[in-house]
Amino acid sequence: MHLGRAKTPSDHNALTGGRVTAVSYSGVSTQYTVNFPSVGTVLVFQQNADSGGPVAAGTEVSVSWPIESTFGLHDHRTIDVAAANDKQEA
Repeated sequence: MHLGRAKTPSDHNALTGGRVTAVSYSGVSTQYTVNFPSVGTVLVFQQNADSGGPVAAGTEVSVSWPIESTFGLHDHRTIDVAAANDKQEA
């Protein structure tokens, strides 16, 4: 996580223009809830050893990660909703 709108290397994905809405310190890491107008709420976990200190709620931030670390998760709710719609139409 970076303060403000940090420059992102070309081999990274990034979300910019986020605002920290909640901070939860948990010993070795801190969990941040960040609201990005473009995608909604994102949870960010950051190790405390190399973070440079906590970021306060209300701070504008951006997040980035290596492209090779990106993977998608299947949303099972989509399937459940489609199945429910099929049953209603029958």
